[in-house]
Amino acid sequence: MPRLQSGFTVSNRTALVALGLIAALSAGSRAEGQTPSAQPVDARAGAMWAIVRGIISYTRWPADPDPVRLCVVGRSDDAADWPATTRTTPGRTILVTRFAAPDPGIGQACDAVHVGELAEGELPHLMSAIAGRPILTVFERDPACRSGGMFCLRTEGDRLAFQMNLDAVARSGTRVNPRVLRLARPPEQRS
Repeated sequence: MPRLQSGFTVSNRTALVALGLIAALSAGSRAEGQTPSAQPVDARAGAMWAIVRGIISYTRWPADPDPVRLCVVGRSDDAADWPATTRTTPGRTILVTRFAAPDPGIGQACDAVHVGELAEGELPHLMSAIAGRPILTVFERDPACRSGGMFCLRTEGDRLAFQMNLDAVARSGTRVNPRVLRLARPPEQRS
């Protein structure tokens, strides 16, 4: 069966505006232990973090987890400075855990997986560990979105873009609100 894909882009400016709103909304969370330095400082890393948080905030699991356990698997320079714990706009808590390589228990330990650079041969182990489980997957280094991930991030010039693999979303066991697609479009393309 052919894969259905939908590509949308987010300019760095749009992502930075989103980050500004998130920073303003999370000012109260500093009283809960989050410091200003807990936010990523690199613009690309910050834009990626804003997109991943946004995707998580628009995703529903069969049994909504609290906190949402986001696992960063493999090498990811952009995810290196993501805070260990944060809140999304609707009040969801995200707990970030890092794995150097795919772990057989990752399917039970994670609700969402952000995949960075993996060593050759590790992808099948990761996909096997999460198969059949309601896990949101975001791939950082799969511009064609053919590795089985639901969302695939990439850089296009000065913009951060992503592809959505509708086939993978349909099989995932999670529900992604269609508004995540609308939010990803540049303002001039929103209806």
